[in-house]
Amino acid sequence: MRYRIRTRAALIAGAAFAFSGIALAVPPHFVLVEPLEGHNWTSVYSVTADGLLATGLSQSPRGAVPFFWSVESGRADFITGYDGTFLVAVSEDRSVIAAMFWRNGERATLLYLGPIEGPYTGLSNTEEFSYNPLGMSGDGSVVYGVRSPSGTGLGESRPFIWRGGDSAPELPNVTTSYDTIGGGPNASSCMDYSGSQLVGMLGNNEYGIFLGVVWEGDTVSVLPGLPDDPVQMGYVAGISRNGRYISGMYYDWGAIWDNRVLTTIFPPIYLYTYPVMKAVADHGRLAVSDDQIWTRERGLEDATVFLAAHGAPITEGWGFYHFNSISADGSVLVGTLYRDSPRIYRGFIAYTSYSPCFADFNEDGGVEGRDVEDFFLAWQASEERADVNIDGGVDGADIETFFTQWARGGCAQ
Repeated sequence: MRYRIRTRAALIAGAAFAFSGIALAVPPHFVLVEPLEGHNWTSVYSVTADGLLATGLSQSPRGAVPFFWSVESGRADFITGYDGTFLVAVSEDRSVIAAMFWRNGERATLLYLGPIEGPYTGLSNTEEFSYNPLGMSGDGSVVYGVRSPSGTGLGESRPFIWRGGDSAPELPNVTTSYDTIGGGPNASSCMDYSGSQLVGMLGNNEYGIFLGVVWEGDTVSVLPGLPDDPVQMGYVAGISRNGRYISGMYYDWGAIWDNRVLTTIFPPIYLYTYPVMKAVADHGRLAVSDDQIWTRERGLEDATVFLAAHGAPITEGWGFYHFNSISADGSVLVGTLYRDSPRIYRGFIAYTSYSPCFADFNEDGGVEGRDVEDFFLAWQASEERADVNIDGGVDGADIETFFTQWARGGCAQ
């Protein structure tokens, strides 16, 4: 595996093509990102909607160094010059980053928001609060995370959003029975592209249960459960970039909400495992938990099985630790592997052959004439679900995609 150390200026000068947003045809393969010399682990935390740029971290006992991985370069470009930098996210147009910086070896975080090449603006820790950013909107205008009273741990944290300036307001509660303490957003995929919706949880510490919620501006609403369920216990961890689908867990089952209606639940594969679906694709037909993947076509399965079936088997000798993020179409997945004796970690990027199948458009279990009729009704009405090629519009290209899949009686996955 190749890697290169660069300063910020050199990185920008040499990466104009890589960050230009040009869609590249990427054959299925699996990438294990090696750390800098003297470092002992890496992790990949985020990937852009098109899957062409991933961000991560190389870690050592002395500090951390962030990196970008681009498809065009095929290597990790490390950004040096800052002590203990934690790169959280990059905007979809590659123009803005959100990161934490440790100063003078102390865990006094400073949240930066600015162009990749700088200069940066920031929200510094205060005597009152410490900030822990988790992610950002697609255009980089909104950063979200959790803030803790100075001197306390994340167990006392409350969610915040930041749109620039010198303050980051705390998000509201929906009821006095549930609190944001220890709750709020919990992953890098909890905000939609526009930054208008943020998902997370409110907790009731007395009963040890959670409500899945959506924040929009100064309002917060509870995600519903199944009809006539008085508790509606939900654990929410992800929202698709288009804002339509929300993923998480309903009681002990994996769950997908479509336009805030609970439409899909599925049991865990193994006893005493909890499939919290932490990211969901824009088409709603693929979602990931820490180490499992659910698709409409194959159901819930172990991550290693899915990746092997889609041309990106994990590197031999490594175990699966967790996913962190996925591309908008679900074909590119990033996260962390581990290996024992001694325990070490490596970030990965899996470029798979997965593509959603819409041949059974009405999802009745068969591919037949009724699917054609239902598709054309949705297409003529310009319904979002008729965008089967997932390009953001409903047009003739969707007809071609649908009939290609339907004519062969489905999709081999």
